[in-house]
Amino acid sequence: MKRGFCEKKFSSMLISGTFTKAVMYLMLLSDSIIAGHFIGASGVAGINAITPVTAIVTFFGDLLSTGVGIVFTREVGAMRKDRANEIYGQGLILSIGLGLISALLILVLQDTYFRVSGVTGDILENALKYYRLVPINAFLTIVIFYLEQMVYSDGDELCNNICYGFQIGGNVVFSVILTRFLGMTGIILGSVIGNSLGILTCLWHYFRKENTLRFVWHLSFTDFLLTSRYSIVDSSVYICWGLMDYVMIGFVSSRFGEAGLITLAVVVSLIEFGVVMDGVGMAMQPLIGTYFGERNPVLIKRVMKSGVKAAVIEGLAATALIWAFARQFCALFGITVGEALAPSMAALRIVSLGFTFCSVVSLTTSYYMLIDRIAMATCIACFQNGLLYILLPVLGALAFGINGMWAGFAVAPILTLVCAYLYVYLRFGRDNFPFLLKDMESEIMVMDDTLTPETAVGLSDRVRSSLLSHQCARTMANNAALFVEEIGLTILDRNRQAKKPVLIELSLFFEKNSVLVIERDSGKLFDLTESDVQVGELSGFILSGMMEAHKEKAYLVTTGYNRNMIRFSRA
Repeated sequence: MKRGFCEKKFSSMLISGTFTKAVMYLMLLSDSIIAGHFIGASGVAGINAITPVTAIVTFFGDLLSTGVGIVFTREVGAMRKDRANEIYGQGLILSIGLGLISALLILVLQDTYFRVSGVTGDILENALKYYRLVPINAFLTIVIFYLEQMVYSDGDELCNNICYGFQIGGNVVFSVILTRFLGMTGIILGSVIGNSLGILTCLWHYFRKENTLRFVWHLSFTDFLLTSRYSIVDSSVYICWGLMDYVMIGFVSSRFGEAGLITLAVVVSLIEFGVVMDGVGMAMQPLIGTYFGERNPVLIKRVMKSGVKAAVIEGLAATALIWAFARQFCALFGITVGEALAPSMAALRIVSLGFTFCSVVSLTTSYYMLIDRIAMATCIACFQNGLLYILLPVLGALAFGINGMWAGFAVAPILTLVCAYLYVYLRFGRDNFPFLLKDMESEIMVMDDTLTPETAVGLSDRVRSSLLSHQCARTMANNAALFVEEIGLTILDRNRQAKKPVLIELSLFFEKNSVLVIERDSGKLFDLTESDVQVGELSGFILSGMMEAHKEKAYLVTTGYNRNMIRFSRA
């Protein structure tokens, strides 16, 4: 099948989404890497001792950001921009408020946390030094999670990528410099500076033409529950990881000693690599959110099929890289020689065997969340990252020793995937498997192409033929076809200086008393539905007159591209 508008937009979002998640992973990983080089293995283990706290902060950041982004794009997809503004405004208020509360709780509960954890010696000393600025960094992390998500949901991949560049770049550069003078405290101070730079860069989006984010003061507990429902899947993963790490620290410490804790710290860093593979789900989110708002199962399935291919490729590539560069991955944490090197390399290679399945599980949970199967998606995520990531490694260690523990981590996503799809098949039936979109099916036709004068005419002819084949009146079919042709020619005129080809996509919804045409294009942002649209060519004047006479129309910028909706009555 040829790559159409949604596949190419998905590819664009995939690059940005994967980069976004990769930066998130580097943010999680960079402090451990710097600690390994400048402090030693005890510094890496010290940061890992605080991973449960970091996981809780990430949970709150994700709880506020992901769901708001999904609901925002859905409301935009349904042409309810005022409602979308309310969702965005509440999310911003809550991210700042919850960031402050999290910082206060982390500060107050410090002594209790370390007393219960059982960490001692050099590892405890390094953890305490790092913990000093964790409350401030927690506040900044929650705020920047939200801003980055909303900039991305608004379709500004450029600003989003630059923001992440400043965030990770500032973190690494300042952490390296400050660690020389302040030790472990310098590492966390670099993170604070990096997050601050990222927040400042995000603000650039609000001065760009692409910006559609409008702050509205709005607080509603019902809306908080609504957005939290969509966040709980991804955010619960961080809670599960924190719980898993906390349990495994105690188990490994008692059974394998300090050497085992060092290897565990490296393995946990590798498990967190699953964040990068969730870039596929992040790329799907704005597109499926919009298509779900339109009730367009045809394009949802097309995006999902592209997502499956991307998830498998990412998983296989990640496994190959870990097998090839296991020694270099260990070296990132200062483990280059000694007794810890060989066990750590073996652990990395064993755990990485489950990466392809991890990638597909992540995609599956993201998809079911986006189509409102939230409880099921959450159960799948917690089944793997909570229950199986604790149960299988412990059983593996008891039965086969330390390598059996690592094998438990590799088997967990395989078992999760088998159980999840078996449940979906048995619960919803063969006809609804695996997309679960049967209740949304209707008469829809999608056509897309690279826009040229010839393809504009060709799309016009296809629209006319399609309407006539659905027993629409010839007058109506000719009118709709003329609209499509003039829209295409007007877009071409508007983008005649553009260096990249303009992509166009048409969706025809055959309703009971009307036909809804949704046009999307990758050209310059401008409202075609305005009756006084200023375009120099004849097509612009023709379209302007037609729009003035036509009442049922709407325009809205959606994830960075034009979206025009025109309804033609069958009467």
